[in-house]
Amino acid sequence: MPVLGHAFVGWGTALVVSPGVRGGPAPSARASVYWIPAVILLAYAPDVAAQLGLALGWTQAPRAAHSVAFALVLAPLAGFGLAVLLAIRNRLAIAVSLGSILLHDLLDLLQTPDRQPLWPFSGWHLGEGTGLIPTSGLLESLVFAGAFGLFLAGRHLVRPGGRTEAQPRPRSPVTVALVALIVAAAAMTHSLRAVRHGQLDRARFLARESRYSEALAAAADADRWPSTAHPGRVDHVRAEAFEGLGRLDEAIAGYRRAVEADPTSFWALADLAAACASSSQDDVRALAAPLRTRLAREFAAHPALPGALGRIDRRLAR
Repeated sequence: MPVLGHAFVGWGTALVVSPGVRGGPAPSARASVYWIPAVILLAYAPDVAAQLGLALGWTQAPRAAHSVAFALVLAPLAGFGLAVLLAIRNRLAIAVSLGSILLHDLLDLLQTPDRQPLWPFSGWHLGEGTGLIPTSGLLESLVFAGAFGLFLAGRHLVRPGGRTEAQPRPRSPVTVALVALIVAAAAMTHSLRAVRHGQLDRARFLARESRYSEALAAAADADRWPSTAHPGRVDHVRAEAFEGLGRLDEAIAGYRRAVEADPTSFWALADLAAACASSSQDDVRALAAPLRTRLAREFAAHPALPGALGRIDRRLAR
């Protein structure tokens, strides 16, 4: 996720959209203090929901929290609560909530194109690989800080002074403290997730090196909160380690969890089919053929499909 980018966008939204009525009464005392932190927090809402879901053991939480369906459900609830707490109009609060959540999803999609905004109705995504927004924390911060600076300069040129009386001014120490707390929490969570990604990469490396027991230990570290953003990845590498140790039943269970967590993962489905084809149990071995059919149907254009199908066929022929 764009760690500081969401904060800059939330701050910009709070400056553009006033909780008061332009040309009318000034915002309430509560809105003057809490409006900017509240909108910045809304800009992080999908990430907050995703991490809460993961902490509760729901592996689909990151995908669900970054979907349009989630935005449509959360925005009225968050907006109504915001309207009550800050004594502002319901429609304004709901509109800002919906816009902030959807804008978060758009920024994440531009940085990580394999996200699925139409979940659970469709697995559509923009593609694989690197998006338009840098994934490096430093570069991402520079991009958004520069864009925010241009925004402030343009705003000053269009409207000398930059504010109307209906807009809250970020002078309260409470406002500053809350903004700093939100951004620090986001940065800390992102930093911990980077550690988990590193632990997952190490687990993959150890599994490739046939150091399976060490790979399981590294996978256990990677599975702690806050876990990696992609569901099923830890289960997949753990299953590979179990298969390498000859613990095929545990490997098949792990591959199944990986497929259930991420049905779009080619390798999770391919490895599950190959593991089932290696089983000595007839009922498990019988699952390999339908899994092979599903693999060929759902990933017909995948470049590694011929090799994966050949591996499954060789194991079935043994």
